[in-house]
Amino acid sequence: MQGFVRMMRVDLGYDPHNTMSVGIPVHDNTYLTWEARRTYFSQLLQKVSAMPEVVSAGFPQCHSSK
Repeated sequence: MQGFVRMMRVDLGYDPHNTMSVGIPVHDNTYLTWEARRTYFSQLLQKVSAMPEVVSAGFPQCHSSK
């Protein structure tokens, strides 16, 4: 329990308030190639970034297994 409490107090290097993390599933039989997925996520990032309330948006770097 003490380890968990220490972990909750770790300085993250940024203010996590007003931060949101959302899982975005890719359903079966959609965006079948890595290029199609990359295009989908790029378009989604552009749309989210254009929202007036959004200060910053991004996706974690993912690598395809080619």
